[in-house]
Amino acid sequence: MPDLATAVLPGPRGVRGWLLFLVVNLCIIGPLFTIVALPAQVSEGLEAQSLYPWYGFLLLTSTTCAAFLMVFSLYAGISLWRCQPGAVRTASLCLICFAAFGFFQLWLPFLAQLPPESRSYLVKTSAPGNFRTIVSAGVWYWYLQVSQRVRNTFPLHSAAA
Repeated sequence: MPDLATAVLPGPRGVRGWLLFLVVNLCIIGPLFTIVALPAQVSEGLEAQSLYPWYGFLLLTSTTCAAFLMVFSLYAGISLWRCQPGAVRTASLCLICFAAFGFFQLWLPFLAQLPPESRSYLVKTSAPGNFRTIVSAGVWYWYLQVSQRVRNTFPLHSAAA
């Protein structure tokens, strides 16, 4: 029986197509958005701390999580790019973390003990972006599980699944 790591499988192979687009999202687009948003979030969190201590704390916690996810995203993307063992599992876990973070962000206004008008405004302005994060993470996770290119590029991952 041929070794799965060296077997030539029919179909697309390599970090190209949608897999390359995922790597670009994980390594470039996502981190750039985070880098641009972090200073404003930190500033907003520090200002909110005096008015609504719990909201300021949650916002700073959220900012810390976003920074962690940015680093995790870079690691997952580079692992996929280099076709490292376990890269698909790492990227899948990263995407699950992004979805969980999106859900946390949706609940943030309710956890923060804000006045109803402030809570309503935050929900209205942040919900679309959080839903995009959750749906995007879900779609990319699904892609990693069903893609022929991913199975051909990371055959040991498909054998373990």
